Amino acid sequence: MNRFAEVIKAARKQKGLTLDALAKQAGTGKPYLCMIEHGKVNPPAANLTRRLARKLDLDPEMMVALGYWTKRPQGVTLEILKGVATLVLIVPSFLLF
Repeated sequence: MNRFAEVIKAARKQKGLTLDALAKQAGTGKPYLCMIEHGKVNPPAANLTRRLARKLDLDPEMMVALGYWTKRPQGVTLEILKGVATLVLIVPSFLLF
């Protein structure tokens, strides 16, 4: 399961919605929503992600960003982390507390 799937599933349960109810409200199918929640498919397109987020009282744009982050190639994380580590290393020591 991926983070996007975890957030959608937890929010749905917190709202007390069934898969069927959320699928109908968001305009998608129950089987597809189930696959999303179990991380068996990539996060959906931005328009469906926004609909799901609104129905679950989540920030739509944050969920779209999480969806894109979840779909990224695995190597991207390492490169981002390397970039962050590099930036941290070039900060002058007097700026560090």
